[in-house]
Amino acid sequence: MDTNNYNKTADILYGLICGTCFLVGTVGNTISFLSFLSKKREISTLIYILTAANDFLISLSVLPVGVCFIRSRQPGFIFDTRHICMMWWYVWEVAVLLSIFFVICLSITRTLSLVRPFMIQSTKFLLISILAYSVLQLGVLLGLHSLHGATVTYSPLMARAILTFQLSPESDPGGSTWYLLEASTNLTYVAPAVVVAVSCTVSAVSLTRRNKRIQKMQRKVQENRSRATVTILLFALVYGVCNLPLVVMYVFQTYAVISNNWAWFRRMNGFDTQGYYSNFVYTLLIAINSAANPVLYFWRMPSLRDYTINGAKKVLRVNRDNARPIVTIRVTEWQKDSPLRMKIRDDIGLGMVKSAGSSDFTSKETML
Repeated sequence: MDTNNYNKTADILYGLICGTCFLVGTVGNTISFLSFLSKKREISTLIYILTAANDFLISLSVLPVGVCFIRSRQPGFIFDTRHICMMWWYVWEVAVLLSIFFVICLSITRTLSLVRPFMIQSTKFLLISILAYSVLQLGVLLGLHSLHGATVTYSPLMARAILTFQLSPESDPGGSTWYLLEASTNLTYVAPAVVVAVSCTVSAVSLTRRNKRIQKMQRKVQENRSRATVTILLFALVYGVCNLPLVVMYVFQTYAVISNNWAWFRRMNGFDTQGYYSNFVYTLLIAINSAANPVLYFWRMPSLRDYTINGAKKVLRVNRDNARPIVTIRVTEWQKDSPLRMKIRDDIGLGMVKSAGSSDFTSKETML
């Protein structure tokens, strides 16, 4: 493929999208992480903390991809170094897989809280599950990397590092490796989408029925629970919109493997000669999802808005205090409501004037 025959305008646009996702995702998820960290350690809050940290990692990882697009898909420092390129691929893949798992955890915990409101959900069990899932997925990635002819390399078509491998009849008799790969892919991407869809459907139905039975004395509590449930449903909806094309692509790929009809699959993707659709599905939508989550938090969570506004006020107050000049004047006439004191107050713009000594008609040094 001619690596110099890309659409420059489209490449710059894709690079700007990656840069926007990096900026919004890193700043938004950092603020969200700090806000969630200051709250009570409930199971949903813990999942939000881990999700914000993971989305920050995805938003940070997409920046080199945007740089490659802007630089006419040249690998640059990150992807031009073999070990750093390999490390980026592992970080990206693990972070993407964890983001899917966190959506599953959040959906299931909210469904259980609606179906069984008095059930105690263990945060220790959640952390053990996340750790086990991370180790399992890392083992799968290491297993894929150890296949015959497998290597992590920079792809100008995808503008990032990808795993490539070649399976021959000698190294893969009967095509068993392909079936294992497709089974792993479906368990990783397709099955979670189904679980999240079922869980969100159960949550929506339970929420509707519960609202019909609610009593007035419990309405305030129920409104808060309903708001949290709607937030999680919107969170899952954003995940579904951003991951649906990827899930459909993997379903078609599985059909091609089972039917042994790769020609049909290649014809279906034959229009994507410069990789823009593949980049949009496999990279940009995932980055957009990670950048959209903090925007959703800020919209749906008043506590996060208050935390952000109060933090901004503190920063501005500190900067204003640091920029305030210290002026030393000598006051020879000092009274409580004297014209001189009122003039000093108006000129300097301070609410009060601190002075040493008495408040009589004596000479003194005053610090403003």
